[in-house]
Amino acid sequence: QIIFHPLLVPPEVWLDNRRMGQSRGKETILECKVTAFPQGVTVWRYQGQDLINSAKYRVEVYQDRGHMVILSVRIVNLTQEDFGQYSCFASNGFGMDEETMTLYGKRSKKVTDLTLINVSYIIFDLLQHDVIVTFLK
Repeated sequence: QIIFHPLLVPPEVWLDNRRMGQSRGKETILECKVTAFPQGVTVWRYQGQDLINSAKYRVEVYQDRGHMVILSVRIVNLTQEDFGQYSCFASNGFGMDEETMTLYGKRSKKVTDLTLINVSYIIFDLLQHDVIVTFLK
């Protein structure tokens, strides 16, 4: 009798993005791909803590092809405290791997962020009505 054993594969983690920007108040999804056989532990970590499902985080694992899974974490209502280094960690009985990415804050568009064209129209309109404008930085 012949018994076939699948290839035993230590984990390997891939990140499509090593840096991702998002605005405060928004939500974002971080993803990593993990190849391993057998699949073992796969987690997202932030500041050394494993992320688990909560009101803040939604962690999901999707089977991809072969021995690959996609691990995602959805982070809702981003605050300044959410920006920083996130790690995707995987281990099984044959090894471990970890890759790290940076989630950084993007400056959100505000009403005061005007294009150069809009600024010139506003200045022209104000000059027509003898209004003095002082710009503060």
